[in-house]
Amino acid sequence: MVSRTPFLLSRMKRPQTIVILFAVLAILSGMPVSSAHHATATEYDISRTITLKGAVAGLNWANPHVHIDLKVKQDADGEETWDVEFGSPGAMAVAGITKESLPVGATVVVKAYPAKVKGTRTRACAIEATLPDGSTTRFVVGV
Repeated sequence: MVSRTPFLLSRMKRPQTIVILFAVLAILSGMPVSSAHHATATEYDISRTITLKGAVAGLNWANPHVHIDLKVKQDADGEETWDVEFGSPGAMAVAGITKESLPVGATVVVKAYPAKVKGTRTRACAIEATLPDGSTTRFVVGV
C-alpha cells in the first residue's frame, strides 16, 4: 500500500503534526489583514481634531473597520453626511460598543481626526465617541 501522507508529516507523531499545522494556519491567516492595514496618519490629519454631533444614518459593522454614516447639521444650509471610521469590530467590542449601541437615528458625538483629502463624502477617524446612553469611550488608533 502506498502512503499518501507527505514525507515530512509521515515521520512526525500526530500531536506534532497538528501543532505545526495550526501554527502555519495561524501565521497565514494573519497575513492578508496586516498587509492591507493602513496607518491613520496616511489618510487622516492627526495634527488636529474636530467634533461632530449628529444622527447615525447607517452602520457598516465589518472588518477591517467599523464605519458609521453620521448626519451632521450645518448652519442653515442643511445636513452633511460624514463617513466616520472606528476600529475593528473586535476593538469595538473590547471598548464596550456593540451594533446595538449605534442604532440608526441615535445622536452620537464623535471627536475625530479629519481626512487629509476630501472626496465625494467627508471622512473622519474617531478617537472618542459619546454614545446615546451618555457613556464616552476613547480609542487608540495607529499612527
